[in-house]
Amino acid sequence: MLAYKIMRSKYYKPGAKVLTSKANYGKRMFKDQPTTALIHSALDLSRQYCLSFQQILLMFLDFQNRSYQPRIPDQIPGAHRRELIALANSSKRILDGNFSATFWETLYEQVRIADRPACPTRLKSYFASKDIASLSQYRDNHWGHKTRDKLACEIEIEACQVVFEADMVILDRVTEEMNFESARPHILRYWDQEVSNQPIAELLLQGTVALGKRVQLA
Repeated sequence: MLAYKIMRSKYYKPGAKVLTSKANYGKRMFKDQPTTALIHSALDLSRQYCLSFQQILLMFLDFQNRSYQPRIPDQIPGAHRRELIALANSSKRILDGNFSATFWETLYEQVRIADRPACPTRLKSYFASKDIASLSQYRDNHWGHKTRDKLACEIEIEACQVVFEADMVILDRVTEEMNFESARPHILRYWDQEVSNQPIAELLLQGTVALGKRVQLA
């Protein structure tokens, strides 16, 4: 059974076997305690006070930038603010691209653990596309012009114990303007494997994959 993958050219070797336990999406996530604590705090604040993710992240960004007038939502009590300032200033920078990935994946994972624990975690999965058309759409929507050092190839996935197909368009509809509770139904639709009108099918793979021949994307 074949799937399709965009990967960095330097990691491509036809026929090479890849253990998803050693090469998976979770490897790029921040795992230091202060950043993890900040993200969990942000999600807790969103849940507790019905604040949008944007409101909370802008507040933390102002803390990190030492703003004289940080954008602190009125709902957050003064005693809690001092704790949040200290937490923000000990964390990785919010504008770092890996912070954004870690934030969203933590949100998806919290919903999965609470409501769909039988589904495979994204953090231990190797991502691929079901077909070339989905891979092309994924590239256009998420990579833009950042493909100079990357290539597309087939991957053989018969040795994967887990092959979970979902529509990434549904997760793309979760935005910073939402809060935890308004985002949750969209995330559950992803885990329930619902399909949008114009789906982009992605596969969460766990096991062993083999790199195949290169393919050209339109």
